Amino acid sequence: MSPQNEEFLKRLRATFRIEAREHLETISASLLGLDSLAPQEITGTVELIFREAHSLKGAARAVNENEIELVCQYIESIFSLLKKSEISYSPYIKDMLISAVDLMTIYMNLTEPEDQKAHGKDLKNLAEQLKSFAEGGHQVAGVHAHKEIPSHRPVEMTGEKTPPVKRELKKVVIGSARVPAAKTQPVSAEKPAEPRPAPAETILPAEKPATATERESVRETLRIASEKIDTLLLKTEELLNIKLMIGEYEKQLNDSLFYFQPWKKEWEKIQTELRYLKNRISLNDGMDYRDKKAITEILNYIDWNHSLVFVVDSKLSKSAKDLARTRHSVSQMIDSTLTDVKDIMMMPASSMLSILPKMVYDISRELGKVVDLDIKGGDIEIDRRILDELKDPLIHLVRNAADHGLEKPEIRLRRKKSGAGKLRVILSNIDSSKFEILVEDDGNGIDVERVKEKAVKNGLITQKEAFEMSLTDAYALIFKSDISTSPVITDLSGRGLGMSIVLEKVEKLGGNIITESEPEKFTRFRLILPLSVATLRGVLVKTGEDHYVIPSSGVEKVLRVKNNEIKSVENKETVFYSGKTIPLAPLRGLLELPDTHRKEEPVHTNVMVLFNSENMVGVSFDELVDEAEFLIKPFNRQLQRIRNVSAATVLGSGQIVPVLNISDLIKSSLEFAGELRVRSKAAEQPSREEHNILVVDDSITSRMLLKDILESAGYNVKVAIDGVEALTALRSDKYHAVVTDIEMPRMNGFELTYQIRKEEKLKNTPVVLVTALSSPEDRERGIEAGADAYIVKSSFDQSNLLDIVERLI
Repeated sequence: MSPQNEEFLKRLRATFRIEAREHLETISASLLGLDSLAPQEITGTVELIFREAHSLKGAARAVNENEIELVCQYIESIFSLLKKSEISYSPYIKDMLISAVDLMTIYMNLTEPEDQKAHGKDLKNLAEQLKSFAEGGHQVAGVHAHKEIPSHRPVEMTGEKTPPVKRELKKVVIGSARVPAAKTQPVSAEKPAEPRPAPAETILPAEKPATATERESVRETLRIASEKIDTLLLKTEELLNIKLMIGEYEKQLNDSLFYFQPWKKEWEKIQTELRYLKNRISLNDGMDYRDKKAITEILNYIDWNHSLVFVVDSKLSKSAKDLARTRHSVSQMIDSTLTDVKDIMMMPASSMLSILPKMVYDISRELGKVVDLDIKGGDIEIDRRILDELKDPLIHLVRNAADHGLEKPEIRLRRKKSGAGKLRVILSNIDSSKFEILVEDDGNGIDVERVKEKAVKNGLITQKEAFEMSLTDAYALIFKSDISTSPVITDLSGRGLGMSIVLEKVEKLGGNIITESEPEKFTRFRLILPLSVATLRGVLVKTGEDHYVIPSSGVEKVLRVKNNEIKSVENKETVFYSGKTIPLAPLRGLLELPDTHRKEEPVHTNVMVLFNSENMVGVSFDELVDEAEFLIKPFNRQLQRIRNVSAATVLGSGQIVPVLNISDLIKSSLEFAGELRVRSKAAEQPSREEHNILVVDDSITSRMLLKDILESAGYNVKVAIDGVEALTALRSDKYHAVVTDIEMPRMNGFELTYQIRKEEKLKNTPVVLVTALSSPEDRERGIEAGADAYIVKSSFDQSNLLDIVERLI
């Protein structure tokens, strides 16, 4: 064979493996669900398996996989008999065919010729056994050399109906058809299984067209290597930096234009003097010629300078407007392109869930349990990179539920439960950026005392700590390495590693886990995760001269704490938050940065409250700069495990900023025992006299942020959602200042300011505009309306706001 033909055959076999895997997954999932269907619903699923086996047979013939072709041929024969109702589907046939699928799957995953040859013989023996059964044999000694098929009674079919199967093609096809949920139910030798309700649907990865339209759509799809998609996404994400840079240039240009405003005011002030000088020169009243010439030259220069500044101001203003339009247009195009490319990376969760029915079936059969598996939410689309990372955690949770959680039928019956254990895996969207995976079983529940006992034995906690430990803290112990309540180590569980892997993977993705349980009733794990990993919502903070991004998903709240409220407990600083004392550590100390000495000790400390599945801590920092969306740049292999740092991002100014790791920061905070700050009594300022301030903003986030900042500084703060509500509040109560947004429904900030200045009772109330509008025209309009201060949110600084309010009051 020529080198070209060998290369072609190699590529063809690689494509066949992918196609074969999809066919085998669909056949396996359909077999598992078949015995849970009502008799009238079996025909459609039998037809689906028949077509899958036929397609796999044809693909195998094209690449000379004769053994696979032969096995598929006899699977077709068996399902032809089922279609004709010449035989009935039973657990015996189910186990025989699943074992056949397993053996073909193993064979398809082999790469060494010697291994393929050995398993090829097994496939030939399997084909003979299937042939014997299809041609009238009633007893088959063994379908698989490595697995004996247990004898089962036929499964009793219920007459209940399940929802009809629906098929829906996605925009990007990587497999997605719907088949009924696999409800695995091995039958006990002592007692037949109880009839069960019709199962909920499970989404499994197998896109098989049912209509001519769908077949045409499939022909229009293109299979692309995932590496190429990753590269495309990476290059598209780089465009986000261009968007940020344009925004930074626009801000710099608007800041430059702002300096023309005081120049214009000063120019207006000297107009009287300029006219006076010009009149003196024109009168020719005996002024010395040299003085007259000098003054004339100066006046001419002033006029020329004014004209030049006016032209520059006009051109820069025009450039600022053009740049704003360009930024808007480019931002829309980049956002649209990035969204489209991200959509390509999104896959239905069914691609991750498809492995669960077979896994639960195998475990339940091995352990002699009866498990009803209910899977929902497979049509939710999630970033493929997240699905890849979540596969192992999900397997660990489901395996633990089937092994540790659910009891055997006889134990369940003694506890007044049904013989079949219920295991639910449900995916649901929380919002546009997050989703939840719920894994719940109705089994033993978590034995908290046993978990504590194991933790004490392994030296993780003391006996005293175990006695005083809260239920939430006790649940957190199950995620520690080497903690397992299983009495024996098996191939399924008992090593104490599975749950620690779950937590590590989930936190790496920026998620968290909520654990709930009740003894002998249920155990429930809720995994909260982002839908995509390309961009990150984060808080930009400054400590010393350095900037850092902290993921918003791990930020509970930002506080402004008075220094005298920070207490020392066992040589560690703490702060009181939400009814409990939490440890406090400086960000510079956690990152091992050199101390920065200030001329004056601040009266307040900025504290960010961080949380994960187990703990909550406070981290102090110097300045809150912004909260925004950041493009994440992962580190290369050499830098992947830098403590406290997970990635990097590039600001619009081009500055590279580290993205901090929430879990590492919390661990570091708990370990940190830094020096206590010495605060002299002189630094502690007397309490500020209470003043009433009205915060007006239609955004609840901005409203609460401003309220927290001002309340932390000692002010009494009330809020309103727009100008109309604010005006009503101002007329009924006395307020010493108004801090308002501009863009609001019913009455905006400009109109509110005009109205305040018009009313005799309110006209002297200071007004501070805090807005995202940063153009010179908006600033000018704010000043014309009568505002005392104008703060742009993009360059918002807490201390600046407090200084302005204090000065105005």
